[in-house]
Amino acid sequence: MKKSTYLMLFFLLLGAVTIFLANYRSELKKTARAIYQELMEVKEEATGKVKRIEELNNSLERVVAKLKNEEDQVYQKTIEEYSALMQALNLAHKHMTDWMSSLNPAWDKRTPQEAVAYLKEEQEKIQRIDEKAEKAIKEAEEALDSRGELATYREDKESIMNEKHECCS
Repeated sequence: MKKSTYLMLFFLLLGAVTIFLANYRSELKKTARAIYQELMEVKEEATGKVKRIEELNNSLERVVAKLKNEEDQVYQKTIEEYSALMQALNLAHKHMTDWMSSLNPAWDKRTPQEAVAYLKEEQEKIQRIDEKAEKAIKEAEEALDSRGELATYREDKESIMNEKHECCS
């Protein structure tokens, strides 16, 4: 074959590779945007969970304070159990707020491959954090519910919300 034929084949191949790589980068950018959007939705849900954690922690603190005032050793085990639940809630709260504040909004300044890798890592991280938070929330709700404190808490909260609504209407 002639030199010009080789040269033409080379440029055709180079053009095909360039088009392929451009499409690949474009797909990676779309994937990164989709993952980031999912993370923003998860972040919004995490904000609600953080509030729920704070509410449960306040309820547990209120019950522990009430039980400590009873000065009865019968309640010591419950106080210890609730204290452990508060620690688990506080840890879940810390992990969630740390994750929310550390999520890097400048992910799009990275190469598409780096962005996808970073965002997938963040997805895995928040999934682990969320599982632990859900467990802490569930255990705290069950403990409060077993004593009837969860219902009392909900009634108190509704009462406060109604008072605020009536006051400001």
